[in-house]
Amino acid sequence: MKSLSELRPILAQIGATLLLALSSYQLASSHKQHVHQYIAREGYALLVKTYGHDIPQLSALIGPADPSAAGDSAWQTGLVTTGAWREDEEDVVYHYDILPGLNYALTSITHFWSADRGDDANNIFRLQIERPPLPPLTTDIGPYPNAYAKMMKFAEGGWVLMYPRPFLCRNTTNDHWLIIAPVVSAAGFGVPLSYSGLTTFYSGGKLTVRPDQPTVCTVLDVTDLKTIQLSDLTEIEVGDDVRNTIVGEVLGRMCHLLGDMSVPAHAHLDEHGLHPDSYEDYVGGAGDPYTVWNADNAGPAIILEGATNQTLHFLMYTMQAQADHFGSNGPANGIGNDIVGGAATPAEQDSLNAINLSTLGGPTTDAGPWSVANLNSIRDKTLPYAMRATAGLLYWFCVTSGIISPIVSVASDRDPDAPAELRLDQNYPNPFNPSTTIRYALPKRSRVTLTVFNTLGQQVTTLVQGEQEAGYHRVVFDASGLPSGVYFYRLRTGDLAQARRFLLLK
Repeated sequence: MKSLSELRPILAQIGATLLLALSSYQLASSHKQHVHQYIAREGYALLVKTYGHDIPQLSALIGPADPSAAGDSAWQTGLVTTGAWREDEEDVVYHYDILPGLNYALTSITHFWSADRGDDANNIFRLQIERPPLPPLTTDIGPYPNAYAKMMKFAEGGWVLMYPRPFLCRNTTNDHWLIIAPVVSAAGFGVPLSYSGLTTFYSGGKLTVRPDQPTVCTVLDVTDLKTIQLSDLTEIEVGDDVRNTIVGEVLGRMCHLLGDMSVPAHAHLDEHGLHPDSYEDYVGGAGDPYTVWNADNAGPAIILEGATNQTLHFLMYTMQAQADHFGSNGPANGIGNDIVGGAATPAEQDSLNAINLSTLGGPTTDAGPWSVANLNSIRDKTLPYAMRATAGLLYWFCVTSGIISPIVSVASDRDPDAPAELRLDQNYPNPFNPSTTIRYALPKRSRVTLTVFNTLGQQVTTLVQGEQEAGYHRVVFDASGLPSGVYFYRLRTGDLAQARRFLLLK
């Protein structure tokens, strides 16, 4: 039996958590759920704009940005916007939502990541409970997994999901058709299944059966017309309906985690259940101020090529670092910072150096609630990037699962209609690896020089040199032989010159 001294810290944590559950809906709500749906929708719209046309397989999964898509349980609608909403309703990976007596209090406790502490660092939250006229009571709770760890769980699989309804499938061991049905169909119950990689599952439809989990299911072998045990199964192949239901909602939950990295409180472990965060309350509140940003004005999608962990880490880390610059209301961990620490890769460091976190403006302290100007400052620096990063997340899914081919730049061409003035557009994609397209416009026939420089001002290559007709031109820059980093490209015609910066990520 533990002594009283050993029990005190445990009782303090339980007491603080119980108080928290009674005094607030959630320990730490994230972006308002309809904001998450909106970011997912606009991220998809930006991907379509980038890709050039609709992507039917993904379009069928996206869903509306509306509470009607929320559903009332997991694995019900199969829509991305359902998963984006429901990630605040239940914790399907770690199940912090079903602790006895604490439903919802800890559902979103895994939506935080202080990336400066590293990829694997669990989260410890400092709670300050006001109790006037006495001094505030301060206690820590945790540890809890961070948002990046959960993102990788969704991407790489291995966790157990409980599928709540009967379904038809094929036993891959003997090709027999099966009907599997949970005896209990309620929250937290169902057929225990797991996948090995979300995009691999989408491509092949195969799931691992997990009879090691507490469950009661019936399995009918339709081929032999007999009942078998769940433990007789190892791997099954499901139909598109079950596959899409799981994949769509998981992808939405991944969009949610990425969106939460755009919220300062989530970037520096500032719980905001006992102490609401004025930024989240504002951006998703009256008048819908988040709608000033959309796929048409957010900027270019963040299109990356590379391994899953590299892509998702870049999207999560660079988003988190920008939100981490800003302050949140506190009273604990509310002060922003511009540290680029933890497991930042060279590509992430280059990207953030190009952004220059110190120029993002205020607020950076924990002295909230903020003025509307400060709230808009946070929104205008973080929300567009959240949409661009979400487009990149959806692009990763589409390319890795084989829905679309990688975006490839096309050869140089020109439009015969002359523009009114010299113009050098931002390259696309940006960041890029290893090639990108540079588009420019000439108002008249001109002698053109298009060159690329590094940050030391040294010329790397000349892409165009010679006479060109008036009109729109584009040229491919292949940087296969160059290291990752920030580069500049400059267009010169006679006495006129324009230059832009771009980022090579390998």
